[in-house]
Amino acid sequence: MQPQADIVIRSSTGSLAESLGLGSSMLTRRIARSLTLGAIVFLAGCMPASDAESGSDGDLLPAFEAEALSVESFRAHASALAHDSMLGRAPGTDGGDMAATYLARSFSQAGLVPPPTDSFLVEVPILSTTVDHTSLEAVLLVDDQRISIAAEQMLATAWRNEDLMALEGPMEFVGHGVSAPGVGWDDFTGRDLAGKVAVAITGLSDTLIGVLPGGPDAYEGTNSAKLSELRKRGAVGAVFVNAEADAGAFGRTRELYSQLPVLSKAWGDPGSLRFGLELGPAASRATLEALRIDQVQAGQEPEATSSPPSVGITLTAAVRAAVVTSPNVVGVVRGSSDEAILISAHYDGYGVGPPDEEGDSIYNGAADNAAGTAGIVELARYFSARTTPPVRTLVFVATTAEENGGLGMRHFFDHPQSGLEEVVLNLNVDGLGFSPPTNDFAVFPMEGTTAIADLAELASELGMAYRGESWHGGMTYAFDHAESLARGIVGLTVWQGSQTREEYLDAERTGGPTHSPNDEYSPQSIDDGIRQHLDLYKIIVEHYADGALIPRIEDESHLRSVGRVEGHTR
Repeated sequence: MQPQADIVIRSSTGSLAESLGLGSSMLTRRIARSLTLGAIVFLAGCMPASDAESGSDGDLLPAFEAEALSVESFRAHASALAHDSMLGRAPGTDGGDMAATYLARSFSQAGLVPPPTDSFLVEVPILSTTVDHTSLEAVLLVDDQRISIAAEQMLATAWRNEDLMALEGPMEFVGHGVSAPGVGWDDFTGRDLAGKVAVAITGLSDTLIGVLPGGPDAYEGTNSAKLSELRKRGAVGAVFVNAEADAGAFGRTRELYSQLPVLSKAWGDPGSLRFGLELGPAASRATLEALRIDQVQAGQEPEATSSPPSVGITLTAAVRAAVVTSPNVVGVVRGSSDEAILISAHYDGYGVGPPDEEGDSIYNGAADNAAGTAGIVELARYFSARTTPPVRTLVFVATTAEENGGLGMRHFFDHPQSGLEEVVLNLNVDGLGFSPPTNDFAVFPMEGTTAIADLAELASELGMAYRGESWHGGMTYAFDHAESLARGIVGLTVWQGSQTREEYLDAERTGGPTHSPNDEYSPQSIDDGIRQHLDLYKIIVEHYADGALIPRIEDESHLRSVGRVEGHTR
């Protein structure tokens, strides 16, 4: 699950590569995928140092000693992927490469075959940029006035492989920056943003909250959605303002993120957007005043007080930019038809980042998403071992950089491999089994496809009824399946619900919040909850793998009007 990931690899004792005397070049990291695993005490008993990319069997990982879809095997995979030795599995780091190696070996031993490239590891080039905020300067140009923005009032993002970000351009106010054709709303009507810097208010107005799926949590209110729209319209920069933000909260956010890399795609056209600025409350008020926009009241649509003057901005900053690589891990169970079902889970996490109150700086990502990745390994074992092959080919993909706007999944679709082009459905696993058994289940997206009735009937076999909650609408594009939806393919992420079964009401819930160092594997998680979630996905995959009618996006659905997620920011 998104948002922005942290890919810092240093801890108080240095990076894993440094501790092992390894460098950080691409070649060294390729070698390290084999060597470092054998050098880590925890994994030494799980995996010999043979080359995972070769697909050789070698000794079985202990996680494969039990039957497929076993709770014991799931636990072994989840605990290995979420262990401190994996350093949070951030893309382009030693920990991320170790996780990919583990999964390539696991896919091989599960009985999958590699894609036509003959390797389970498919490299994804990723642009990593870090703005040097000590060098950041921005000035508003209002007619003949120059208004400098204080450095502590800015959090900047760059999306180009450039060492110096330097830009001057006119600014145009776009309200909240929302385009939602499904509810008849478009803040961009009549605006030509080509070559301009767009200024948008963060969040949503009360009017939009009342009509958008997801209400206050609607996808259209996220900076990611707004950046996607600005890219389509040729804007070169984005400035997000929030005059009512808490100054202390913005300061803490800036301190947390100003030194961390932002990841974006490093293939194809980079698009028009070159930079993004998030402004603190003082700078937001100054910018709105320069544009002659009334003081923005929470939840209200802004109005201009008079014809806006000519307003522009100049911005310069040094940038540390580099292209790194991080692999998707792809394995296949061949079916008898030309159609394929994509079964995905992202393995990347937030790496090593700012420590919590107890000094823990490793963002282990147990629930998000070591658990989901362990789940698709178990599903792979089950379907590759079936005596009857599936009708549809099953393509298992452990994606990288999901926490950075779904870069791994986007690369998978942007670079189709021979024989794997006909994907007709994406079943995505993000979070799995760390809750007690429930009487209900949730589906994302909660509306707009013909899948819900099918899934409700299937889940009834497990005594689970479908129940959608209002906040689910805002999670429609929060997972890797968003890229499938953008391509007109139904993509679904399924969760256990919130109605805990009566006999487990007193059970203690385990694990800390996601996207924090407290998202750690817990052996106290409930076996029956793990089993229920594995079984739920098994019956769904089996249903469609064996030839059932594939769900479609409904003709009038808002899903048809939402493009691919682009320009991801924090």
